[in-house]
Amino acid sequence: MRNLVWKLRISVLWGAVAVLALMHMILEFAAPGAIDELRTGSLHGMDTDSPVTIMWVLFVLVPLLMAFLTFVVPDVPGRWVSGLLGVASAVLWFPLPGSEETVSAGALLATASVIVASLLIVWFAWRGPAERAVEVQREHARQS
Repeated sequence: MRNLVWKLRISVLWGAVAVLALMHMILEFAAPGAIDELRTGSLHGMDTDSPVTIMWVLFVLVPLLMAFLTFVVPDVPGRWVSGLLGVASAVLWFPLPGSEETVSAGALLATASVIVASLLIVWFAWRGPAERAVEVQREHARQS
């Protein structure tokens, strides 16, 4: 039962990362002048060609895929993958110095929320094996 609870926690957090990433993108597009900038083929100085659009899709698709894979991949590899991708997600979303001046307060809040959710994924992935070990010890104690 604890294993299912752990998987639900991680899966919900991955879903939250996907939704918050999407919210951040919507807030970026809603910023004053963003639509005009998009029409010229750039946003915040980045060309909006295929690699950038693929990156935008991956920022939502990877967390959604991880939410599903949390239930499919065996426990130990799943914890490692969730932990490593959680760290990668937190690092990728961490704002670069000087990039905050063009970002809205809502987008910064969404970014901070993605980072917190990603770090919670790392926390639960790291903590999961310890909980499982305690559960196994309790089972052995009951059987003895």
